[in-house]
This record gives sequence, C-alpha cells and structure tokens, in this order.
Amino acid sequence: MINLIKIVDGLAHPYSFEQLKRDNPKTGFGASPHNVDLAAHGVAIVRNVQPTHDPMMQNISKGSPKLVAGKWVNEWVVTDKPIETIRANAITAMTARIDQFTAQFTASTPRDEVLSWPTKAAGAQIVLNGGESAIISAEAEILGVDAMTVATLIAGRADTFAAVIGAVTGVRRSAETEIGQAVSRTEVRTALDYALERAKAVAKTMGLEF
Repeated sequence: MINLIKIVDGLAHPYSFEQLKRDNPKTGFGASPHNVDLAAHGVAIVRNVQPTHDPMMQNISKGSPKLVAGKWVNEWVVTDKPIETIRANAITAMTARIDQFTAQFTASTPRDEVLSWPTKAAGAQIVLNGGESAIISAEAEILGVDAMTVATLIAGRADTFAAVIGAVTGVRRSAETEIGQAVSRTEVRTALDYALERAKAVAKTMGLEF
C-alpha cells in the first residue's frame, strides 16, 4: 500500500490516492500515484520503513511523517515493553526452544509408546538386575531376541534421554533465575542468549544439535 500525505501550511495530513481523485474529478490520474505529479497537488508519498527492533521485547508505533533530505518518511517510536512482559516473553521463548530440542527424541514415536517409556525403563532395570518383566519379555519375543538384549538397549536409551532432560532442565531453571533478576531489556536479552548458548554447548557434548 502506498501512503500519501496532503501538505497544508507545511503540515502533513493523512491522504490517499482515492481521495486525490475525488478532490480532482476532472483530472485523469491513471492507476498509480507514481505516474502523477503529486507535488503539483500538494501531495507527497511517505516512505514507510520500520526501524530495527526486537518484537519480543519492544513495542513499535507509527509517529507523524517528517521531511528528511527532501523526502517524507514516517517516524517510528520504539519503546521497551514492561520488564515483567519482557521477562515472561524471554522465558516463553527459551521454553519453546528447549521443547523443540527435546521433541526430536519423540517426534517419530507413537504417543502411547512414549507414555510407556518409564514403565519400560523400570522393567529393563528389573531384567538387568536378574528379574523378569512382562513388558520387556513381550517386546523381546516379538523381536526374536532375549530379554537381556532388549533391556540393555532400553536402559541405554533411558539413560541418554534422562541425561538430556536433566541437563536442559538445569539450564532452564538457571536461566529463569537470571532472567527473573534482570532489571532491563538488555539484561534479559543477555541472560536469554547466554542460556541458549549453554544449552547448545551441553547438547554438543552429547553429540546432539540444539
């Protein structure tokens, strides 16, 4: 959309191409204001370029047009959101990123099977300790292997998943504390970025991508 203004006594007022045509019914303007001598009608195009800002932590609102180097541009006012909102948004963003990371372990597994993991992990430990587990035996029978083989595989996966969850949980809780103590947008951003870098480093030590 092309933004126009009508300049009256040096002041800019909102205007439109449709209004220009209505105000000058005997003039043929064509389909685009780019092909019109707008200045002859006291009209100008306003450039609408938003400044760089952080949508998670800042609000942006349109101000009044102003003349800059011979061209009219919209002023934009960028203000920080309330610190409570900034903190909450940062924690939400961090949690979403961690959820996205841990989801890679369950994305290709049916929900009911994921829900059975704690039971299978407990059953695997029983088998490894010399006992018997119905859920492990049933899986072993289907796979055509012994229960110990299945138990060893499940226990290894359970340990890996527990280590990952434990690590990212530690990073998340630490970050929540740091973000909660931050008193400015800059401090919150620093705490969030640092938390994400720590999570990435932890994942790398486990041979994973965060």
